[in-house]
Amino acid sequence: MSSPFKHKSLATLVLSLLLAAPASQADILFYSNAADFGQAVDIQGQDDFESAPWVADTNYAGTVSSQGITWSAADTPRATTFMPHSGRIGLSDVDGSPDQLDTLTALLPTGMDSFGLWVRAATRMVFLEFDLLDDGGNVRDSFTRAFFDQWTFLGFIHDAPLAGVRIHAMSDVSPFVDDFIIDDVSYGVAKPSTGQVPEPAGLALLGIGLAALLTRRRRRIQA
Repeated sequence: MSSPFKHKSLATLVLSLLLAAPASQADILFYSNAADFGQAVDIQGQDDFESAPWVADTNYAGTVSSQGITWSAADTPRATTFMPHSGRIGLSDVDGSPDQLDTLTALLPTGMDSFGLWVRAATRMVFLEFDLLDDGGNVRDSFTRAFFDQWTFLGFIHDAPLAGVRIHAMSDVSPFVDDFIIDDVSYGVAKPSTGQVPEPAGLALLGIGLAALLTRRRRRIQA
């Protein structure tokens, strides 16, 4: 004879599966591991700041085009040898003024929905706001992250194409705290989903099927 405890366990499992299902797909999918990001994205280009037009310890006024990205800054971006993630230079938005909030913008080729980069604070810690831009330069989505004085990877995939990414330092408490450095920037297109995670609707159907099976077993036991 089947135990009621087993039925209860089955019902609990069904409920757990249904509650674990995401209510909706997130607009932004984040990655903290560069290898995982590389597996999820068809990388279309990368700027490692190790070739022309970049030269170490040089300030760049206006816009700079490199590896498919058009860079611009509210102040003057600088290619620097200050502790790069790899190679000989990284790119920072350094002004040395505590009252100037740094903003660095990367305009991307058409059709890109994924962006990854290595980031670090020039000193102690910096809060960076990332604005994801549409074709009209409007902010489609925005999020904020804190970075310390060590290299950290951040990658993300958006559910719609992005025209650009604007990085804005949000702190002006003391000199240089708004200075940040980036390196090894990559962009691309998200690979098609492998379908490894069931959709909420699929889990709902699974729950209905298990519930029906449980009811049928109970009727057999009562008979």
